[in-house]
Amino acid sequence: MTEDGLVQSAARAVRSADALLIAAGAGMGVGSGLPDFRGADGFWRAYPPYAKLGLGFTSLANPRWFTSDPALAWGFYGHRLNLYRAARPPGGLGVSARSLFWMPRRRRVYSTEVTPLGVSEAKRMSDAASPPPGAPTGQELKAALKAFKKRLKLTRLDEESRIGGGPLSGGRRADIVAITPPSQYPQAVWEELVKQGKLKKAGHGMYELAEE
Repeated sequence: MTEDGLVQSAARAVRSADALLIAAGAGMGVGSGLPDFRGADGFWRAYPPYAKLGLGFTSLANPRWFTSDPALAWGFYGHRLNLYRAARPPGGLGVSARSLFWMPRRRRVYSTEVTPLGVSEAKRMSDAASPPPGAPTGQELKAALKAFKKRLKLTRLDEESRIGGGPLSGGRRADIVAITPPSQYPQAVWEELVKQGKLKKAGHGMYELAEE
């Protein structure tokens, strides 16, 4: 399967899921321009002076330095603090948040990142996963799509009975592809289903399934 095919397959899996767990780590921090501290080499590339001292990240990440060498401790943590304050969430965070937004049931983020950006990314995603006031929920969207498919099926069956179609009659099948959506759901629901690629506008207030 091509790379594009794999992406499309993953997108379909996410769209059809009831729950989602996102495992996030250092990639979020690196995507924001923060240095990767994995291994001494990565850390020393970001902090050359500490390479001369032979001090790695785990050695410096120790509160004892604030007593034994305050200048070293504050220099190290102060520089990191400035980096974190200047960092901006990467594009992957937005994609993850949008994926969580429409999950009808459980949604969780598990992060192994120790930076402030990584620790708070789960909260940011969780906050983003709450729909704004008036926005359709994931559960509402799922129910609306199910109701749409049911109406489309019944409309086709009704049309086939008029033209003598159906698998047992030998007649032709109905060629209906677009219908007016069920009125019990607001317009915002159908617009969102179009945005998600599950429905397509057919004109005159009618919609059709995107994957048919």
